[in-house]
Amino acid sequence: MDHHPAGCGGRSRERIEFFFADADALAEQLRETHQRFAQFLIDINREDIGIVESVQRGRNSPVFRGGQFSIPQEATSLQFQKIVAAKLLAQKGRKDSE
Repeated sequence: MDHHPAGCGGRSRERIEFFFADADALAEQLRETHQRFAQFLIDINREDIGIVESVQRGRNSPVFRGGQFSIPQEATSLQFQKIVAAKLLAQKGRKDSE
């Protein structure tokens, strides 16, 4: 699914892709389950688009002086990114501090 948010002057593009771990996950008997799950995520995501557009308008305001993350609002995203980074670094035999 591609989406171009209206409130961002065409500067944002969203792409949602679904990846499965192995060939067993692609079994025909799971197709309907995958489609329902994908539709659920797409529907939830559509609900968030207005919120994201509003945040982007606020971030583009001349009075905005924040950083990349607003910890109270984006703690979950930040934590997820830290987990992914730690796993990737661990696979390469490195620590967070390197």
